[in-house]
Amino acid sequence: MKKILFVLTFVIVSVFAFGGKALAATSFPDSITAHRGELLGNDQGYHLYAKTFSAGSVSQSAICTSFNRYAPSEIKCTPVAWSNNSYNDKVAGAVGAVIYAARNNKSTGAMSWDNYYYAELAINNLLYFGYANGRGYGSIYNKLPSFPSNKSFNLAKYQNYLSVANYAFYNYGNIKVTVTNPSFNSSTGVATATVKCTDYKGKGTGCNLTKKQVKYTTDGTNWTTVDATIASSTTISANVPTNATKLQFVVADKQCYHTAKNYNCGSAYQSLTPNYIVDSCKTTEAKSPVIENTVYKLEVHKQDADNQPLTGATVKVTKDGNNIVDTNDGYIELVDGRYDLPNASAGTYCIGEVKSPEGYKLSEETQCVTINESNPNGTIIIKNVKDPKNLTINKVDENGTPVVGAKIKVYYRNDVPISEDGSEGDVSDYITEVASFVTDGNPKVVEGLEINKTYTVVEEELPKEGGYAGGITEAEITISEDSSQNVVTLTNTHSTIKISKQSVTSTSELPGAKLIITDAQGNEVASWTSSDKPQEITGLSDGDYTLTELTAPQGYTIAESVNFTVENGVVKGDEDNTVVMKDATIVEVPDTFNISNIIAMISGLVLVAVGTGVLFYETKKKKA
Repeated sequence: MKKILFVLTFVIVSVFAFGGKALAATSFPDSITAHRGELLGNDQGYHLYAKTFSAGSVSQSAICTSFNRYAPSEIKCTPVAWSNNSYNDKVAGAVGAVIYAARNNKSTGAMSWDNYYYAELAINNLLYFGYANGRGYGSIYNKLPSFPSNKSFNLAKYQNYLSVANYAFYNYGNIKVTVTNPSFNSSTGVATATVKCTDYKGKGTGCNLTKKQVKYTTDGTNWTTVDATIASSTTISANVPTNATKLQFVVADKQCYHTAKNYNCGSAYQSLTPNYIVDSCKTTEAKSPVIENTVYKLEVHKQDADNQPLTGATVKVTKDGNNIVDTNDGYIELVDGRYDLPNASAGTYCIGEVKSPEGYKLSEETQCVTINESNPNGTIIIKNVKDPKNLTINKVDENGTPVVGAKIKVYYRNDVPISEDGSEGDVSDYITEVASFVTDGNPKVVEGLEINKTYTVVEEELPKEGGYAGGITEAEITISEDSSQNVVTLTNTHSTIKISKQSVTSTSELPGAKLIITDAQGNEVASWTSSDKPQEITGLSDGDYTLTELTAPQGYTIAESVNFTVENGVVKGDEDNTVVMKDATIVEVPDTFNISNIIAMISGLVLVAVGTGVLFYETKKKKA
């Protein structure tokens, strides 16, 4: 008996250890040829045949699904469905799973006698008794054989294979994958979800995820897909933009099963399940619920009174009393006139200005807004009013003495548009006057000028009095933040005209003449005696004047008075700014008029007078 058992074991082990050529293949052959093998035992109703099959050049072992002594020999077998078509894949999966589990060596397909025997028991149990109306090929009288009396029955191994068969049958294609508990952290942009795979009983089993994705949208219309990663055994995660408004997880689980095919050899009692399996895979896709994410936003705008953006302001933004940024004491510069926090979290935000734009007053008001689900978009607008500066204008003469009566104009020039032909428009149309005044001897303060704007200060009219002409009569200034720098000084120089006293026969100066200048009202303005240089008169106001010679130099006659007009500090009509007066010389007396002639003349006159008197006496005497 021991010898028979040894031979039996040797044959079975040899057949299944070396007959299997492959663990699995991509497809089943269309037909196989079964070959009858040796009857391996007959004691106590134990009938077991070792069989082989061939499919082309492939020769492999075969397992009988029935312990049938009438197993076919040299017959072509074709694949058939199991008796209940709804169980085709399930039965194939169950049988394949048992065969796979029974292999001692997964790479060579070797299977021991014990494994073969208990696998057969499990398969027959499944086929004939394991599922309702699933009788398979074989009849009810095909009872499971009794185990040899000299060999103990391994119940645990049999139950293990039967459990494998039942689990594979009922679970084939029934593994479900679910994606639940999707969440999104809008501050970090991390989205997570729970992924779980369960069998037909709802018991958790391992997942083989072939797709792990998150699709999201930031505008509610256009969707983008990113890959997720496995964070733990039940969690997947992905990084998406923090401003995503909607997102959804999409996963696919791939489960593969070892399946075997049954071949009919021509009789209901002649059925083979080859020791030949393939992998059949099924993929199940699942989606999580769509997350509706409320995106909180904060916008800070810096504007002027005309709602135009202002650049260069610095603000401090806090949330619930804490700085938004950790650097620079929490200060944020509004480079483009605004600050956006597109991924804000719920809370109360407060903004205070710490530095205003140039030319504008600091806004001392702290503004706050609370962002929550009812108010997801917080907006704060900080208005700045201009911070005008003053311009001080001084008007003095060359000695620093204040000048009275000058007419001053302050203006700025707007941009002059250029026409298509490259010419500018009329500049006067783009001049904006700021101030106009007449100096009163005190500095003039012009208020309300804009920082960084360039203004022109021009003297439109010189003082009528004081005799001023020329000097610095125009200046440009760009208004500074520092008011002490906003000062313009226009300087007038006194007018100086020349009075030249000459003879009619020469252009050289004629000394010795006493001269006087009177104004239109006859008031003396200046007097002097001419010298060998022209006389300079400083400070003649605009008006009409008369130059009069009081005494002419010896040998010259007094000249006629000269009238002249001073206009803008110069002699009108005279390029040299000089008034010229010429004297004529006195006519000379002949030499005959000497002293002796004069005495003789006087004596003659005396004699004539005496004679006339005598004649008058004699005449009167006669009448008497």
